[in-house]
Amino acid sequence: MKKLLYKLNKYRRRWMHEMIVAPKLNKTFQQSKPSLDNVQQRVLSDLKEKGIAFVSFDELMPAELLSNMEKQYAQFENQTDVSQIINQYKSGTEENNPNYKQYNIRHTQHSKGYSSSDAIMQVALHQKLTDIVSIYFNEQALLRYVDFWYSIASGNKNHKREYSQNWHRDPEDLRMLKVFIYLNDVDERNGAFEYITCSTRNNKFGNVFPYDNEHPDNYPEETEMRKVIPPEHFVKGSGKKGTVILCDTHGFHRGGYCIDGDRKLMTLMYLRASLFMSNQYKLNDSNQLSAKQKRALA
Repeated sequence: MKKLLYKLNKYRRRWMHEMIVAPKLNKTFQQSKPSLDNVQQRVLSDLKEKGIAFVSFDELMPAELLSNMEKQYAQFENQTDVSQIINQYKSGTEENNPNYKQYNIRHTQHSKGYSSSDAIMQVALHQKLTDIVSIYFNEQALLRYVDFWYSIASGNKNHKREYSQNWHRDPEDLRMLKVFIYLNDVDERNGAFEYITCSTRNNKFGNVFPYDNEHPDNYPEETEMRKVIPPEHFVKGSGKKGTVILCDTHGFHRGGYCIDGDRKLMTLMYLRASLFMSNQYKLNDSNQLSAKQKRALA
């Protein structure tokens, strides 16, 4: 009975979202489309052409906001349970170590949710970001995921890539956007994000190794991909602290392969309003959000 009630409630929420909530959000968006400044236009142009764009934090948002976010990240990093996982992983002891495979620590797994006043939410719902994403979608963008990640270095250049460290396409939608903000300097030694340009839907390599719903863990080998995709399309996203990467992750990407040095970042995922999906984070209040910011939460 519980399973049946759960399914019925899910169908009800889906119907409400697709028939009432999404059309209302998109009507409001179409009636008051935002104007983009030169920096936003440059980012949007790169997204449409390549599927990925790079910009520095202070080109989009106040530097003080980055500073506040670093303070919030430090609280996460210094939590006792998080520090224990980092130390256990770095000990190199595989046997009897339940955290050995947890190379990527997520804040949402170690917190009770966010407040609207938290720096991470102020960034995620900042107008300069959400306007770019909504124009890219040509409909209201909804924030579906927000998190801090701590990626731990293996200390072994022969360490086998795991999960999203391999080339893959994200399955949530055929058109979606993720944002990664580096909170320390990142290069190919400590998990730089990598992307294959022009691999988004309806682009040059959009149909190369399409996502397989029946075998989601079948990651294509790089040797096979390089047979059909020229080397200039393989981009390494190295960057200084404060680098912001916006990308359509239905295009091929990978990251978090840390050999020498850890990676610290904030990540966001936005989806189209017309796509029904529950938020993958907990927001405890919305007191300090504007009406426009609340629309991005649905």
